[in-house]
Amino acid sequence: MDEMYTLQDQSDINVSMDRIKKHQVPFQCMVSIPTGFQIQKPNTAKLVYDVSRLSMAKESCKRLIDVDDCGEVEIDLHVLKIKGCLSYMVNVSLEPIIVENLYTNSGRDTSISVSCQETVYVDHVLKYSVDQLPYYVIDGQHIQVRDLHIRLMEENPQTAHISGFFYFDYR
Repeated sequence: MDEMYTLQDQSDINVSMDRIKKHQVPFQCMVSIPTGFQIQKPNTAKLVYDVSRLSMAKESCKRLIDVDDCGEVEIDLHVLKIKGCLSYMVNVSLEPIIVENLYTNSGRDTSISVSCQETVYVDHVLKYSVDQLPYYVIDGQHIQVRDLHIRLMEENPQTAHISGFFYFDYR
């Protein structure tokens, strides 16, 4: 049975699904759950990501567009791209199924964490404009984690699949 743990409330997202799908990059990784442990409820997964190897590129090109009653007109089209590597690490908290006979060196807390670390490669067009593009910052306000989920694998319930999206919010 697939068990899913949702880590983020999505009720605050008022953006059209097309825009969301256009400006997101998926990520995923797997973690092994040791025998005798289960994913802690409520889940306290933590994702940390590094944007230091991403860069913005502004490009421009000439395009022909068809204007009613004028024919084809050549315009300058400005393109904003983000490229590079986006590394991330996810920690998932686990708790013992049975706490009898379990001891720890840190008081009575028998929870542990497992983690996975991966990198996604980004080469993404953020926007097109006929106007000059302003300066943009690469940071956690503009690059957000969305739809972070943990799901136990049906074929192997001792393996958890972690997935989600990095959303690029450059309007």
